[in-house]
Amino acid sequence: MLQRHIDRRRAVLAVVFAARPAPLTVTEIAERLDAQNVEPPDPKRLADLLRNQVNNGHVIKRGRATFAAGYLSRSSEWRVRNWRLLAARADPPQRVPVKYS
Repeated sequence: MLQRHIDRRRAVLAVVFAARPAPLTVTEIAERLDAQNVEPPDPKRLADLLRNQVNNGHVIKRGRATFAAGYLSRSSEWRVRNWRLLAARADPPQRVPVKYS
């Protein structure tokens, strides 16, 4: 389902922000993604994604492989929490052409 990079980023941020204020490890984030039926990226890719979000200020690094929620604007936080809705809007179902005989 996660075909776009932005969907993967929003899914990861949704997990981190849902756990606020408690910090999560990379393993815990992957487990929570898996529990939500989202295929988690491999740990290295997940750590890279989180490192990028630390640089943006959206995630705070609390220790080795441990991250907590940082700051998001209200509109960005809405998009993160509702990423599934936005992904469905971006990829509407394909219509089957009707054959007339």
